[in-house]
Amino acid sequence: MMYETFLQENPKAKMWASVNQDGFIPRYGQQYFRWVPCVNQEDYLAYIEKIIKYAIEYVKTDLIHFDNFILWPEPYSCHCPVCREKFRQYLKDKYPTPEARKERFGFINLDFIEPPVFDLFNPPWALDVIRDPVLQEWIDFRVKSLSNAYMRFSNYVRNLNPNVAVAVNLNPPPGGNSAFLRGGWPPLLYPHGDVHWTEEPDHPRIGEDGRLISRIRTFKIAQATGNAVFCYVRGENSDSSKLMMAESMAYNSYVLGMIGGVPPIVDQYMEQYISFYKKEQGILCEYGIRR
Repeated sequence: MMYETFLQENPKAKMWASVNQDGFIPRYGQQYFRWVPCVNQEDYLAYIEKIIKYAIEYVKTDLIHFDNFILWPEPYSCHCPVCREKFRQYLKDKYPTPEARKERFGFINLDFIEPPVFDLFNPPWALDVIRDPVLQEWIDFRVKSLSNAYMRFSNYVRNLNPNVAVAVNLNPPPGGNSAFLRGGWPPLLYPHGDVHWTEEPDHPRIGEDGRLISRIRTFKIAQATGNAVFCYVRGENSDSSKLMMAESMAYNSYVLGMIGGVPPIVDQYMEQYISFYKKEQGILCEYGIRR
């Protein structure tokens, strides 16, 4: 939320911002003018639905894209009163009996559980294995909060116009613990939409140590969750770009990606690949889905 102008339009929006464990509103890195919103704030979710409705009914868009659709990592996760209360309720619903609560936490009354906190001597990045049951449940709660928000938005889009596609950018680091770091878990998040972005920097190649480096795993995740992938398609040279386009044709479904990168630069050889893809799209898409 760009609060400098947004608060003029809606002063109550300050209540929609995330609040970390120390009571401060997280920002987007050096972009201090962007507040991180809380996905558990009902008024915030309803406001986004108003924007969606405007885009579909007035702008007549054919795609809604949710960018930066992540939760902030520890120690910047939201600890606002709504999140704390919903976390406790989540635990009560998940462990409804005294026996289940006693086995999981060692006690029965869950009214005073708080989200985990971190400090200089207990940083989140120092955790090799996450054993604390409350932290495990907090991770699960955050993942489901984000997935539920995306599901709500996607369903709202389809109810207004089922022909509008839905895309999201979770941008999980390949091989990283995306659930812990960003509150996003692809098997729970991606199936609610049609497309997801990847901004991973690896272009397909054979590394100096003989390893195959590619984005095939990302494309496989997309196939398993019924998605296509938007990706940057422009390598360090023409051979690298050709390989990236071939990789998309072989493993991606329905789309080649963002040809030319940012800013888009489309060369003659790229146009040849695009023409080939358009001509053989039916075969390529069918083969990609089967794989």
